[in-house]
This record gives sequence, structure tokens and C-alpha cells, in this order.
Amino acid sequence: MFDGLQYSRRRYIRIKPMNEFGRISIKKVWGVETPSRSKPVLIRNISPGGVCFETDLHFPVNRHLTLLFGTTVVNRISVEFEGRLVWRKRIDNMYVYGMEFLISDSERRLMVRLLNDMLLEMTPHLGEIHRLYRLYAANRQTYSIGER
Repeated sequence: MFDGLQYSRRRYIRIKPMNEFGRISIKKVWGVETPSRSKPVLIRNISPGGVCFETDLHFPVNRHLTLLFGTTVVNRISVEFEGRLVWRKRIDNMYVYGMEFLISDSERRLMVRLLNDMLLEMTPHLGEIHRLYRLYAANRQTYSIGER
């Protein structure tokens, strides 16, 4: 630990927006297109790798269910990504899910840029941290933190 920060094995930095909502719908079941209406979900945190959200919907956690997650980020940019649920936790009458995005490298790079802009919007007084994050995101393909 360094100055109260814990080492994390997580691949991506998570952003915890305040009262942000997204949309979730079923995209495929067992590889078969199964379009459904979208329902609002509360975003607990989001990263280029996935999203943690809360809803009253009860989904099975298995690799045969593909969901479509959508949200609006900075400057009213709408994004939609396919993903699969990797965990679920019940809290009272709600469910909290961890969803891994099933996206290409170019879509992930776009997500890094959009989340960086969201972070800038949320904390404009931390300009130096944002500059370092952009530098890290730009150089991530060149090196990986923690590699030996």
C-alpha cells in the first residue's frame, strides 16, 4: 500500500458516476438474436472493460446470455456495447451485476477516451491526474504496468 491506496489487480480503472443511468436489454440467448425492450439501470461503476449496475431485473449469469448495455456519456454521446454477466449479487429486492463488455480494441480505446472526458467533467480541478491518465491510456499498448 502507498499512502492509503491499495494495490488492485483490476485491469482497468473504474469510474463511479453519481446517479447515472444506463439501459439494458437482451441481445442474444444461446447465439440466437432475441431483441427485447430496454429497461433503465443504475450505473454503480464503469470502465473500458465493463460496467457494474443495479436493477430489479433477475438475469441468469451464464455465457449464453448476451446483453446490450447503453448509456449517454459526456456531450450527450450515446454508446451501446454488447456484454455478458460475470457475477450477480442480491441486495434486498434489487440485483447488482458485473458485466464484461464484448468489444473490439478500437471500441475499447474509444471507451477510454470517453471515460477520461467523463472524469474531466466530474473533477475539473484535477487536471494533472487527467493528463497522466491520458498519457497512460495512449501508452498502454506499449507497456503494461506491473510487467517484469
